[in-house]
Amino acid sequence: DSAFWFHAEIARKLANLYQDVRPIREELCVYGDFLTLLGTDKTMPENDIKKSRKGDVRGKLSEVLTNTPLYVLKMKSSKFYHLGTSQEYIDGFRNDLSLKTELNISDRAFCKFVGGDSKSPKKGLILNSIVHSGSSIHHASIIEYSTITAKVNVLGNTILSNVSIDTELDILEGFLYHTIPIRNNEETEIRFVTVAFHIADDIKGARDINELQFGGKYLSASPDLELIKVFQGAQSGALWNARLFHPGITMESSFISTLNFVSRFMGHESQIQYERLQNEEGEKLYSMADLINLKDSDAILRYREELALQIVEQR
Repeated sequence: DSAFWFHAEIARKLANLYQDVRPIREELCVYGDFLTLLGTDKTMPENDIKKSRKGDVRGKLSEVLTNTPLYVLKMKSSKFYHLGTSQEYIDGFRNDLSLKTELNISDRAFCKFVGGDSKSPKKGLILNSIVHSGSSIHHASIIEYSTITAKVNVLGNTILSNVSIDTELDILEGFLYHTIPIRNNEETEIRFVTVAFHIADDIKGARDINELQFGGKYLSASPDLELIKVFQGAQSGALWNARLFHPGITMESSFISTLNFVSRFMGHESQIQYERLQNEEGEKLYSMADLINLKDSDAILRYREELALQIVEQR
């Protein structure tokens, strides 16, 4: 909903600052940490706090940006589309004809179907993916950066992102599924974790752990979950910090593991057995917060590059 331009001199200052403080291990906000420092208003008390923190990133950022002129370019009134949530993403790209027309969004973009000819309905949005031709894909669903070489039944309000599936499956509706490669500092082999959240989940909303809901159901109602372990002993938390997801040796086993967890939690049977990784303390589980720190960005890029090559080669 906003666009920002920095003068070349400011860009150089920020580049030099990064060299001084890297690696940055905390999340910075363009509104709270950058924009509040700009201009000539001296009435914001939080800026004084930032200036006093000379040893951390925000303190150094304050030194670089304080008193930098700020100019606002007011645009003419126009349409505003917000795609910041899973539900908005689906509604915008599947149901908003105006947005699809303005952006010239096609239901198929850089994708390939494998497995022979089939008349199975594939009405969803498919982007940068390989999909089995026998799959059934609901109109209100999105598949992106995924490799699906077996027949799957994708129901409505579903997002499959960066996943790999090689087994016939019914994908439980209403969830976002995303697979992330991870690597601890002491590990040489990549592991994979697939996260899943319902499109209506409040992922970062913190509350008493007994009041937290996943897919519209209380986590505390599940006999399979020990909330003390899921939240590392804390009495309050958010789904963002809930260690719910098993690692897998492959992207495929990781996806099946998470799909089984979601299916059981929502009252359905597990669809297939899968491999689990064990350690000396028992089974390792991960939260979304863990994965932000452990993700292997190079592995993500390699997968997408290899996927693109496969799509091109098979055309």
